[in-house]
Amino acid sequence: MAWLQTNVPQYKYQLRNKKVLIASNGTATGVHINITAAHTVKMMWMVPNMGLQMLLILITVFTLLPGLLIWLIVWQVTKSGTEQMKQVLGQALHTGQPAVAGGQHHAMPGAQAPNAYPGSPQLGSPNPGGPGAPGLVAGQPVTIQTPDGQSYPGTFVQAQGGQAQCRFENGQEGWYPEGSVQAR
Repeated sequence: MAWLQTNVPQYKYQLRNKKVLIASNGTATGVHINITAAHTVKMMWMVPNMGLQMLLILITVFTLLPGLLIWLIVWQVTKSGTEQMKQVLGQALHTGQPAVAGGQHHAMPGAQAPNAYPGSPQLGSPNPGGPGAPGLVAGQPVTIQTPDGQSYPGTFVQAQGGQAQCRFENGQEGWYPEGSVQAR
């Protein structure tokens, strides 16, 4: 939690138990971060405010259909903010670099990504082994398909272990499976 507070300071964090962390951006926009036994992180939408959660639950219990409609409206209103939060948090966890306003990451000289679990691959670096990205040359313009399904222009930096490091036009860098990086 302290690492996220330092490196992704635009959100508020609340520890619900030793495996559940809530990141919030207001009363109704939040991400439930669950650290599983397999040492993976799962993120999903959640109303971070307990009072609002209880109100929505009571409304659902006492008026099922209107309550479901209210949940749907709240989800629709907050899902884009939640998706943006998931992208910023996921990128910070993946790259080990602090996030700043707008979700951009800036590399810090000598910064290493945290390795929270012994024996797990270093976050922010490619998986070891496997072929590089054939046919791509450092500095080559590419199109990167990100995990959210969107395609963005960028520049190929390097390949290692079946992963390609790319720099987006806004300066943000990340590692992506080589199959999601195509020459332009």
